[in-house]
Formats: sequence, structure tokens, C-alpha cells
Amino acid sequence: MVLFQELVPAALDLRVTLVGSETFGCAIHSQRGESPLDWRLDQSVPMTQHQLDPHTESALHQVRERLGLQYGAADLRLTPDGVPVFLEINPCPEFSFAEHRVGAPISRALAGLLSPADQRHNA
Repeated sequence: MVLFQELVPAALDLRVTLVGSETFGCAIHSQRGESPLDWRLDQSVPMTQHQLDPHTESALHQVRERLGLQYGAADLRLTPDGVPVFLEINPCPEFSFAEHRVGAPISRALAGLLSPADQRHNA
């Protein structure tokens, strides 16, 4: 089986990690690298923190909740016109690249999700 996806022109790619109600946006400047169609093949591509607009952030959390997820990562592509295009949400994503490259405290958020404050204080 082969899955094809329409080519969406990109200004940059976004990896948005959702941990409970927290949001960690990572802009992947894929068009600056040697592999603009798949940034994962180019480890030199710059990455920066990215703040989503409130509407997009809310919509991603609604999808996460409707899917019954506490944790997931959404991939989006930001078009040259600044329009975010949703590609997918992964229920078991890899996040360390975003955490290490842009300093997002994703591990801390996951630890907090797995051990809520009320349980930590009762231990």
C-alpha cells in the first residue's frame, strides 16, 4: 500500500507537541535545508520555538481531546501566505529533537502528566 499526499508549498514546517493542555511549538525551517520535502533527512535544518495563533492551538487541542489523547504531536505546514495546513497528529511521537533543539520542556510536562501534583504530595 502506498499513500500519496498533495504537495503543500511551505514557508516552514511545524511540529506541535501537545501534553495535556500544554502546547510546545517548534518551527522547522525546512526550506533552508538540502531536503525541503522531508526535513528529517537533514539534521542541519534550523529549528526555533513557535507560538501558534490561538485559533490553531485551540483546534489542535480539540482534535487531541476528540481522539482521547493526553499526549500527541501534530505536524503542520505553514504556507508562504502564512496559512497553517494540518497534516497529521501522531499519538506516539518522538519529541526529543524539539526539546533539545529549541529548549521546550516537554519531558517535564510529560512527567507532570504522568504524576499529577495530588499524587506526588501523597506519596
